[in-house]
Order: sequence, then C-alpha cells, then structure tokens
Amino acid sequence: MLRRLAHRASSSVTAPMRTGLSCTAAVALVLAGAAGAGPAAAQDPDCAPAAATMAIATPAPVLGWSENVGYDAQGNLWVTRVLRNEVQRYDKTGRLTATVTVPSPGAVRLGRDGLLYVLSGDSLVNIVPLLHNGAVYRLRPSDSAPKPEVFATGLGMPNGLGFDSAGNLYIADSSAGVTRIRPDASVDKEWTSKAPKRFDFLSGGA
Repeated sequence: MLRRLAHRASSSVTAPMRTGLSCTAAVALVLAGAAGAGPAAAQDPDCAPAAATMAIATPAPVLGWSENVGYDAQGNLWVTRVLRNEVQRYDKTGRLTATVTVPSPGAVRLGRDGLLYVLSGDSLVNIVPLLHNGAVYRLRPSDSAPKPEVFATGLGMPNGLGFDSAGNLYIADSSAGVTRIRPDASVDKEWTSKAPKRFDFLSGGA
C-alpha cells in the first residue's frame, strides 16, 4: 500500500503552490487511512505520478557514507564521502568521472562564480569550540581532474552551506553557529556575531 502511494506522490518542484499543497494533503489523508480505519482518499487529479529508483549504489558499507550531494552547471552529481575524505563526481549515467581529496567533506554547493564549494572538517573531532580545523575548499567542476584550493579557514565543524543572491556564503558550523563569509573570503564578523550560536550538547538547548 505504502509503495503504491509513493508512486503517486508529486515530485515536481516547479508546480504551483496550490498543486503542492493539495498533493501533500491527499497523501497525508491516504496515509492516515492506511494507518487506521476508513476508506482511502480519492486521487487528486493534480498529483503527477512519481517513482524513486536507485541512481548510485554505495561503494562500501559505512565507509561509503554519503554526507551530502550537489550538482554542477553541467548536471554532474557531486557526492561527499566524509569517511573516505573525498568528493566524487558522477555523470548523468551514474559513472564515476572524478575523485577529489578533501578532509572530512560536508556540504557541496555550486557558487555564483561557477566554482564548486566544499566544506571540510565535518568531524566530531572538531566539535570542540577551541579547535578551528574547518575550512572551505573550492574547485573548478568542469576540469577533468579538479584540484581543490582553500578558500576560507578558521571554522570549527562546518556541515551546511548555502549562498545568497550577492554571493555570500552561509555556513552552519556545529561548534560555532552560523557564519557568513563574503565573496572575498573574509568573515562578516558583525553579522556572524548576531547569528545563532553553537548547539549546547550539555544542556540540550540551542
């Protein structure tokens, strides 16, 4: 039953908001019907069929952990293998075309300049606030053998990464909070000082 429902859920990210909400509501109602008594809700005509298939198999249990993924401008898939200290590039057929060494890579995102940015230091060793081994690497994704270069340093345990329209980097640092880095690699200290701080593991608060 759940398998059939997964095929009916909408996968379009460009559909109108009304369609997304109606599809979500329809799936929620059907799941509720599957869990309890009562007939399942009728299929919403706006919901397009969807299917999930395995694109790339994990190369090795545990060691092949996929920490994060991202796409470049050519449509290649980049996967960070945090325990293997490498970032892998796969083409549209799922073929491995490049492997780049980056220590404990976290998020990988395409920048406005066409370069690929990768966080480094996503390791529990760096959860200690006093350690600053985290960094941001960048590389040219179109190169046959991309060579990473250090873009910014001084981070703790960086994991999440995003860009705004001006090209600023926003980094979720598990040991220091949210950090904003300008396109010239300098840290926006004023903005960062007002951003949410690190997660307090001892008290369980944020």
